[in-house]
Amino acid sequence: MLYSVHVIHRFIDEHNDCIDGFELLLITFWGTGGALTGSVLTMLGGARSLVLTITPLLDSSGS
Repeated sequence: MLYSVHVIHRFIDEHNDCIDGFELLLITFWGTGGALTGSVLTMLGGARSLVLTITPLLDSSGS
């Protein structure tokens, strides 16, 4: 997935501070979850606006 790099980077950053593996996963996903959700929603919003466009150039580009 496109956003897995951010999750892995946060996991590595938190790995030295946590003892428990479950706590490490919770901190990782709690810390990056909001930002990644916002990124996904804005990306989907941009893609949706391209799908809903009436521009003939974009309409004929897929066929």
